[in-house]
Amino acid sequence: MMNEPPQEQEPKEPPAPRPGRSERREAAAKDALRTLIRDSAERAFGHHAIPAVPFDLTVRVSVNPAGGWDLKADPSLQDQLHHQLADMSADHESFIPGRVHCFRCNSSTCEHAAPTSPLEVFKGYTQTGSPQWQELTQALIDLKDDRVDRLYGRHSAVVAAVVNGSALKSSQLTSFGKASKTYAVLGQVVAGYFTSGETDRFAITFQFVEIRRARGVVGLRLNTLCALSSGRSLEERFAEGWGGWVHRAEVRATAALGRLEQQLASAPSGGPAAMRHAFRRVPGVMAQLATSLDRGYRQNQRRTRHSEERRQQQRPVHKAIEDAQGAPDHELLYDEKSNAYIVSGQRGRFHVFSLEGRHITSFTGRPGTVDFRLRTQRWRRLAKGEQQAFRTRLNEADNLSEKGEESGD
Repeated sequence: MMNEPPQEQEPKEPPAPRPGRSERREAAAKDALRTLIRDSAERAFGHHAIPAVPFDLTVRVSVNPAGGWDLKADPSLQDQLHHQLADMSADHESFIPGRVHCFRCNSSTCEHAAPTSPLEVFKGYTQTGSPQWQELTQALIDLKDDRVDRLYGRHSAVVAAVVNGSALKSSQLTSFGKASKTYAVLGQVVAGYFTSGETDRFAITFQFVEIRRARGVVGLRLNTLCALSSGRSLEERFAEGWGGWVHRAEVRATAALGRLEQQLASAPSGGPAAMRHAFRRVPGVMAQLATSLDRGYRQNQRRTRHSEERRQQQRPVHKAIEDAQGAPDHELLYDEKSNAYIVSGQRGRFHVFSLEGRHITSFTGRPGTVDFRLRTQRWRRLAKGEQQAFRTRLNEADNLSEKGEESGD
């Protein structure tokens, strides 16, 4: 058996130099900071919310050499990281008025982002971040709002209710946008049913939203969500003259959010403390919006009833002139305080005319109105010559208009 020649062994590479103390400490510090950033991002915004591209973060600490080189972070590292990561997680183009953001589709234009029925309001997010909608009636039932019966019956009324933001995101998972600033719902006011035309009924969701603008600047927005059966937008209906009281309430709430946004922008630190202070005021703005809608509806109803009463009382200018021309002499009076003619008409109506015979206004008095005002010397009956002068001026005033009658009411 032949002996095999010995195989040549490859020379071994020299071992890598052992990192020095400084390098080891730097590596440990990087690893600790990396873990802190990763855990903060996943816990607050979900693992998919931060874009998978390199980005810069800045942390600020103060060093005290006399105190054993103690480090102090103010605000805390957690707060500094949260503020910057929130900006990274936000999609600055995701806010579209009239639509919510769908975290399931990562879009504000998908089919889930708007109500499909005029009667629906925003219910909240599912576990996977998909928007849900429900009829206002069911929303009020879920809120245990005892005003739900006002939506139906002989004299239905508009109901406005406040819903806090935590209730809208209670089912939503962190990994599907629960804490994302792409579209952070702070709360909402659901209201309805409004009417447009003879039969159309619809509900509106007034949603209070925190967004991130360029360079991480906090934005506060009022997003008005509804689906009109006509397919037109609510802004178009406002422009056509519908719902002035609704529009005014919306404008006031928008202005209030704008003031809070300005306070955030002008705050010295602009950090989490200033944000918490501003956000604590948002529920008050929501409550004021709900109150404004309720008050505006009642005032609008009173004006509507008053207009109907005027119509039923036949108070246009031509009716006032008809009553005055047909009134007997003893029903022609003079108001000493306002220096105006008073005609006592039929069914308790009183018409007021200027000294030139122009109709000023009309009103309905109670039984005994004439006797009381004669007794208190507020009114007096016209003398014979005054009666004829009034009738002459009345006949000459042929330029009376319904506009003049209405402006005096």
